[in-house]
Amino acid sequence: MDRLPEIISHIFNAPFVCAYVLIIYYSFYPNKLTVKALLGIIIFLYIIPWGPVLGYSLLRKIPPSRLSNKERIPFVIIGLISYVLGTLYFCLGTYGRLYNFLVSLLLMYAILSTFLIIGNIFSKPSVHVAGFVAPIILSSLYASWLFVALLIIVPFIGWSRIKLRIHTPSQLMLGFLIGFLSAVISYEVTIYIIL
Repeated sequence: MDRLPEIISHIFNAPFVCAYVLIIYYSFYPNKLTVKALLGIIIFLYIIPWGPVLGYSLLRKIPPSRLSNKERIPFVIIGLISYVLGTLYFCLGTYGRLYNFLVSLLLMYAILSTFLIIGNIFSKPSVHVAGFVAPIILSSLYASWLFVALLIIVPFIGWSRIKLRIHTPSQLMLGFLIGFLSAVISYEVTIYIIL
């Protein structure tokens, strides 16, 4: 039972949640999973943003989530750059709405990263909560409102972050707000402006 908060934090970290959402989305829309989509997912959602985090964790034996709020900012900036490049990668070309979910997902992570940079100046918003809430809300807007039911997991994620002494309740609520706003803004921008 002592390891339960750690297990929850590992299972529901941002890259895993992104993978869960993509697997579920593409199970609904398998015809949208092209080579370009798979390549963009691997490069812009995993290698560029999470490679430095993994490298840091392996070299320093400490995950960036244990760093102070301002020490986390360089990792978030790398992610922001990757998500903007990924958004451009999927917006270029004549594919139209084929990649609208990926454009919106990458834009959501870019917006989320921007909010996290600002948030980390003043506080330490929970990336775990934001990184769970944002793709779940976005998926509910694109695929099915049934995704909203997955928000029942948020209190468990929050409990694990408090139990591990990484966040306070206000930082968890800030993460929830950042995640929710990032998803809604991204959806609106993608649907009404970009595509």
